Amino acid sequence: MSLPVRALRARFGGERPPGSPDFDERGNPRQERRTAPFAVWFAGFYLIVALAAGAAMYFTGTLPGHGPSVSHSAGMTPSGPILPGSSASSSSGSTAGASAASTAVPTRPVLTVTEKPPALPAGTNATFRVQFIPASSCTLTRNYIPGTTPGPPPTPRSPVSSVAFSVGADGWSPPIAWGQAAQAGTYTITANCDGTAESSATVTFTWN
Repeated sequence: MSLPVRALRARFGGERPPGSPDFDERGNPRQERRTAPFAVWFAGFYLIVALAAGAAMYFTGTLPGHGPSVSHSAGMTPSGPILPGSSASSSSGSTAGASAASTAVPTRPVLTVTEKPPALPAGTNATFRVQFIPASSCTLTRNYIPGTTPGPPPTPRSPVSSVAFSVGADGWSPPIAWGQAAQAGTYTITANCDGTAESSATVTFTWN
């Protein structure tokens, strides 16, 4: 039996020989439709391009809703003006002040005398100030320089120290009035503070 006859019998009689191919209305075997390899490659290429573009947008933050999070790391301050009296300005000001104070602290006491020139009548206090580490306890000591007493003996007692006083939080002592009991003469005066074995540089002062 020829193939066209078999196709007609199968179509009108509902028969389909096992293993026989499907035929069209002309009796020609149907060919299986195959997807062109080029179409598969084309679709796969653009799928890969789309996935790569989406990943790039996600990690660069251009994808809506997936922007990079802002982290406030240590040492960073929020932008915008800092108002006077705010915590940021206060902290920066106090830090700068503390830094300046720490760099200004001398390694040994610094003694200054208010009276210029350094001479006062005997029985009068001179005014001294000491710069050193805050909260240090200091004393002043005077030593008579022999041969400079303008009056007759006795030779002034030496050395003589003042009562202890403290250095303030700003690194300076309050004004220290001292020397009322000094006899007429010229003296070397030094400051000695705890926290160092060194005395201040010598100040020469004369009571007439």
